[in-house]
Amino acid sequence: MSSRDDENSDESAADAGRNAIERASYVFGPFRLLPQQRLLLGADGPLAIGSRAFDILTFLVARAGGAVSKEELLRHAWPNTFVEDDNLRVHIAALRRALSAAAPGMTFIATEIGRGYRFVAPVSVAPPETAASTTPPPNLPPNLPGDLGIIGRADDIAAVARHLSRARLVTIVGAGGVGKTTVAAAAARDAAAQGQTVIFVDLSTVGDPQLVPIAIAAALGAATYPNALDATVAALRHRPSLLLLDGCEHLAHAVAVASDRICRQVPDATILATSRAPLGLAQEHVFRLEPLASPAPGSALLPQEALAYAAVELFVTRARERSGYELAGDDAPVVADICRLLDGIPLAIELAAARATTLELGTIRASVSDSLSLLTHGPRNAPLRQQTLTATLDWSYSLLSDTEACILRGVSVFAGYFSSDDAIAVVADAELAPAELAAGIAGLTAKSLIASSVRDGALRHRLLESTRVYASGRLEAAGEDRDRTRRHAEHLLGVFEHAEAEWNSRPTRDWAASYAVRIDDLRKALVWAFAPGGDAHLGLRLTSAAIPLWDALSLVGESRSHVARALTVFESGVCENGPIEAKLRASHAWGLTLEETLVPEIEGAWERCIELARRNANADIELRALWGLVYYLIYSGRPADAFAPLGGFAEVAAREDAAALPDGERLRALAEFQTGDLKSAHRRIETLARGRQPRSPPVKLGRFHFDRTVAIHSTRSLTLWLLGYPDQAARAATQSVDTALSIDHGVSVSNSLVASALLVALWRGAVDEADAYLALLYDTVCRNDIWVWRPLAKTLTAWAVTERGSTDAIDALRASIAELERARFLIRVPFYRSVLAEALAARGDLDEAQTTIAAAEAGVATQRETWCRPEVLRVAGVVHMRSGDRDGAAGLFARAMADAEAMGARSWQLRIATAMMDLGSQRGAAEQLDQHYRRFDEGLSTRDLVRARALLAGTGPAAGIRDTQT
Repeated sequence: MSSRDDENSDESAADAGRNAIERASYVFGPFRLLPQQRLLLGADGPLAIGSRAFDILTFLVARAGGAVSKEELLRHAWPNTFVEDDNLRVHIAALRRALSAAAPGMTFIATEIGRGYRFVAPVSVAPPETAASTTPPPNLPPNLPGDLGIIGRADDIAAVARHLSRARLVTIVGAGGVGKTTVAAAAARDAAAQGQTVIFVDLSTVGDPQLVPIAIAAALGAATYPNALDATVAALRHRPSLLLLDGCEHLAHAVAVASDRICRQVPDATILATSRAPLGLAQEHVFRLEPLASPAPGSALLPQEALAYAAVELFVTRARERSGYELAGDDAPVVADICRLLDGIPLAIELAAARATTLELGTIRASVSDSLSLLTHGPRNAPLRQQTLTATLDWSYSLLSDTEACILRGVSVFAGYFSSDDAIAVVADAELAPAELAAGIAGLTAKSLIASSVRDGALRHRLLESTRVYASGRLEAAGEDRDRTRRHAEHLLGVFEHAEAEWNSRPTRDWAASYAVRIDDLRKALVWAFAPGGDAHLGLRLTSAAIPLWDALSLVGESRSHVARALTVFESGVCENGPIEAKLRASHAWGLTLEETLVPEIEGAWERCIELARRNANADIELRALWGLVYYLIYSGRPADAFAPLGGFAEVAAREDAAALPDGERLRALAEFQTGDLKSAHRRIETLARGRQPRSPPVKLGRFHFDRTVAIHSTRSLTLWLLGYPDQAARAATQSVDTALSIDHGVSVSNSLVASALLVALWRGAVDEADAYLALLYDTVCRNDIWVWRPLAKTLTAWAVTERGSTDAIDALRASIAELERARFLIRVPFYRSVLAEALAARGDLDEAQTTIAAAEAGVATQRETWCRPEVLRVAGVVHMRSGDRDGAAGLFARAMADAEAMGARSWQLRIATAMMDLGSQRGAAEQLDQHYRRFDEGLSTRDLVRARALLAGTGPAAGIRDTQT
């Protein structure tokens, strides 16, 4: 047998031994070592240790109790590679620190003087077939950058993990392209493997510092309006997380402010940031990410020796992935020189490796060297590694054709993904035909300067952030930035004006999927348009055209911000455009209407819209504004005042747009219901329902904000319940909510819940159903910034508790009603006061109950909300009855019954007759209750009917019973 055969035999034996070691699993102290899964589990989950350290530990544990020489450890951890002893000592020291930190007081690795090391802790071995095969599932966000094969960063990842275990805020700092995002994402995956929730926020596409809190809140699924940072803090308190903020350098101050607030107010939250410079906070731990290790100048290395350096390993791996390249003996010094000249920066190395498919290695080395010589002319105050990356990109840029270079500069204006058509719109001109542009994009993709992928069934492109920044600098240096930026904004204007036209015909989900991806470019274009040197008129048109997208995505806060900025242009007198101003003012007024307080200024805002619309003969805006004014009047407790603008709405719709008539009719039915004209309201809404109104086309969501079908079923459920059809009312309410959910429109969902579904559920005594609706309401309000509903949600929550027969929520109910009054959200407040008064009377707080019901009666009179007057009078009678004033109670019950009979409100009549039965001294009370009970042929399991039946059967108490629906 030859010496070469002996070597092969030794290698085979070593491989067999290594395989046997890796198939087993080992337990020592609080640890479980799983070599096959590359996992070391401690008492609190996986421990992050470097790749070499893991190999060393595995070998020592497998030989536990025996001395292991340094040479054996070096051969195992660095096979076929010469490595100094110092490397081994560093990894042994790191292992000792990691193990002792997780198991204080225990000794695991002892030094054998002159020989090596010995693993001294007791070890139990599980055979290969019983070794664990799975790892804990990570709790990872779908947008976290993937693991594409991380090379040379195991120790850095482990170090970041250790810092995260000790510090609340860790910032990975390094040059562009050094791999900050890669290391941060890997550390986040390790944290997720230990059960921690990871939230990833890509700040690289956020151009405005004011949008930083919004971006963080959106990643959390929290509200972004009125204060995104408040919402973020609130969400994190209930959801302890690792917040990964990626790409912070251009937003450092805003990120620092947000991070400081989170660290101070959310003790369980941890922040991992990546930036080219520290954030500058006192509590910040900065981890500086160095380039990958590269060979020293003039190193005469064999291939295996060169591959021991992570920079060379990365170059060879990426070149192999592209072309099957293998490192030959003569190539090793050349590749080593390339990696050294590129300072071990991963992005630069990957760009160089991409060229290895078409260029000789010597040519690449010469080109890199020439590019680096230009650094002497660069800014001396820039970090060296940043200069090196710039030089690498300079070199890569110098290899491009004129067409490719022009395209790369041009597409740098895009903040996110772009299509070939987008690139043509921004770049193509008389000198560059569309066909040349398509070929140029293909070339740039092949050279790894443009990343391409299929998204939503279409090919999309993007630039890596560092490449985009570099290309932007080239664009500015070429004097093309103003023209390309304008083209970008003009192109976005065309896109969104087309989107606005399509809003009429495409399904909401399909439409939103097509245009939501443009949101970052939209923001960038708007920033440019309203900046000095921009084009304010273009910005006004773009803001106007983008309103449907903000409405479709329920981005109420962001819409308000952009629209308010646009309106300042009109107020400054710089531009005049009546139709656009009218549209913007309508959007602004609607934004005010969805705020937490219905301020009196809203009425003036809508009236100004109406005036502008009429002045510009814009029937569409006039209809929107009249609709918004009616909505405001009804919800601010002035339903009787709504009939005049409703008449105007009907007149304009009949003359200009008959398709809008059902929306006005639905609002009129609601106003009639509120003012007690129950029969007319029901006839009107039944006519609309029987007409089988088609679901509002998507434009109607932006026009009248609620889906028409949703709104009709919502109002219909109210009239059905009051008329004495509880089951039909429940079905109508359910249909309203289900329809709103099916179109995934947050404003319609929340309106269906607060306007009818919750009311009908609580009136029926279906408290469990109400609880489910409340959970949906809170989720919808938080996700869609619909803050107008928040005080009402609190009121409905407290009411649900009282319906269970508990008095625990009386304080909350009182406080929430007061909050509704402060917010001027007065619709149904007299009714909510009657709920509070009845709960107070049940608890025995009769003085406050009397004061509360008196305020309810006054509210009915002032607001002319006649629909609930019979119920308010009934509760007033109950308060008198509990106070011992039986005659007063009887008189109030009689008034309540007369009102209910005149209205045709059979559900109120049943409740009043039940109260008369409770009073017990009136003749014929039982007969009257029986008469009203027999009018119902459905809903027999609802609370009121169950209670009436029990009283009639003589099995129920005389008063106070509150049965929930069975």
